[in-house]
Amino acid sequence: MLTRKQLWYLMRKERGGLWFDACRAQGWQYDDEQRRHGIYQHLFDAGKIQHTRASQFDDRDFDAVKSHLLVLASNIQGTVETDHPEIGEKRRLLHVVKLRQPKLLSIVLPVAEGADRNAAAFEYIDQVMSSRFHTLEGLRPVDDLNVPELEMLRDTLAARIDTYRQKAGYTVHDMYQAAHLPCPPSTACRKCAIAKLNHTEPVSA
Repeated sequence: MLTRKQLWYLMRKERGGLWFDACRAQGWQYDDEQRRHGIYQHLFDAGKIQHTRASQFDDRDFDAVKSHLLVLASNIQGTVETDHPEIGEKRRLLHVVKLRQPKLLSIVLPVAEGADRNAAAFEYIDQVMSSRFHTLEGLRPVDDLNVPELEMLRDTLAARIDTYRQKAGYTVHDMYQAAHLPCPPSTACRKCAIAKLNHTEPVSA
């Protein structure tokens, strides 16, 4: 299921919206839902997406639709990603291991009093990379890892973050709140779901 940000990016009715830009470049009407769903059906029939409705898209569906619409809008990067869907997968994984997981580690990782928690988090990730992938610190940045390696790194860090979270006495929700991050949909967080329905900030325990 797509996030609000992904749906907004797909359908916003202004320049920069994926469907809007494709329509502008091709001379189509933005409100031509039959054409838009026809594109989804075409991608489905070609085996590029697993669902035909935006409300059911997963991340891989979104990447395929995004790439196709960028091609229609004459975006060169979109052309590249159409032929290489792993680019989108790697971009998502890098976002997790470079932005989200360091923030979570900075909350739960045990460090000496007064130590820089953010620096400690990145140093810890360097140690995991060196151990898992036999890299020398500073010689192989995380951006150079391929998709399987990034998946392994993500899963390793997720397991260790969860271990440290439990030792520190945080709930999943409170850990994400302390890191100023939304709980991921996979956690099915009840507090976040209630806050979303009420259009309020999630409450802490």
